[in-house]
Amino acid sequence: MRSPARPPLADPNAFRSGRGWARVAHHATRALPLLVVATGLLLNAGGCSGKKSSPTQPPPGPTAPEPSTPQGVINLFEFSWDNRSIDNYKRVFTADFEFRFAPADTSGNPYIATPWNRTDEIAAGQHLFATAHSVALTLDNPLLVQPDTRPGKDATVHKFIHTTVLLSVADSTDAVTDVTGAADFYVVRGDSADLTGLTLPKDASHWYIDRWDDLTYQGPGPYARGRTTPAVALPARRFSWGSVKRSYR
Repeated sequence: MRSPARPPLADPNAFRSGRGWARVAHHATRALPLLVVATGLLLNAGGCSGKKSSPTQPPPGPTAPEPSTPQGVINLFEFSWDNRSIDNYKRVFTADFEFRFAPADTSGNPYIATPWNRTDEIAAGQHLFATAHSVALTLDNPLLVQPDTRPGKDATVHKFIHTTVLLSVADSTDAVTDVTGAADFYVVRGDSADLTGLTLPKDASHWYIDRWDDLTYQGPGPYARGRTTPAVALPARRFSWGSVKRSYR
């Protein structure tokens, strides 16, 4: 029985003459673009299958207290100083807010006839918060809330808070001013507050400061210290909270 015919072998003389190699090169050249495309698809698929790296997100900042209680609005006041947050500071005061310098503090002389008001307070706070390198304010914790005994004030919606004060402000030159003493705050519930011209909630779930009495002026003698660095002490300087605020007004 005859075995099936085999395909003819390549002509060895063709490769010797170069014709066979020319055919191989021709077919290889035609296949090269397909190879490049296939390689690109594989690389792209590999890249898509990997997890994309997400940019590092900064940690969230501290959460501001809600001024939903008499203590809450003072906590928000303290938070605004510590974090130099003028936006939160604007949430603290009524439209008829008044700051009273200590009676013996000559820093308040220009404000005897026309008291320091909300406009003055926000302007000074904005300047101080924007230019100070650091601010550290410590008030009592917990705060003691008492009825507001001023004449004509309903103790249900008007409260009084007395607190000790420790304040340290490092200015743009890193000179530090330390203020100690006390402060009296008078707060009012939102549904009884004067919020004329302000876009603040006027309801029973918000409280505001309508008066602040400074008690940090302690008379003659140094009680506040300034320094440029921890190792270099400057001569003692007398400062009240009112005088610090006025210097930024």
